[in-house]
Amino acid sequence: AEMFMVEAYSNSMSLIGGSGSGGGSGFTSVYTSNFFANASDPTNFYYMPFMGSSSEGTSIDQQKAIVCLHDGYVSTLQMMNLGVNTSSSTTLEFDIAKDTGTGSGIVTTSIYNSGTISHGGGFRFEARDTLSNTDATFSAGDILYIRYKSDAVLGRVGFTASLVYAP
Repeated sequence: AEMFMVEAYSNSMSLIGGSGSGGGSGFTSVYTSNFFANASDPTNFYYMPFMGSSSEGTSIDQQKAIVCLHDGYVSTLQMMNLGVNTSSSTTLEFDIAKDTGTGSGIVTTSIYNSGTISHGGGFRFEARDTLSNTDATFSAGDILYIRYKSDAVLGRVGFTASLVYAP
């Protein structure tokens, strides 16, 4: 029988696997964000807000960072229009960047790009990207930023990123 422990935090939740088939000692941490994605520019990436921020932006700050607890990989990225207002966007692109700077300087380097994802737009659109365990790997202590760009305004959206840790 598979056993899991669930830990819930503000804007994230962890499922810690037990022994048995597919369990092992790893766990999946799910990071969520709900915000009004009113910025759109098919040439610029916007950083996903986490932990207390309600809007995306082209600048980096602590509310847009994920600090990796253990070695692992990003397994899923998903964005969905929440049906409050319609989206005029029909495509978007996800990108995962790692902070490779030293000292006080933030330098981001893309470690994964989804390419263009068509989602149909309108109410309740869903854009999902499932990654392999080698697409976007990270080490304990790495700082990740998840960003997107779209062809038009997305409206009120929910976003989820799943990170699989293998301590």
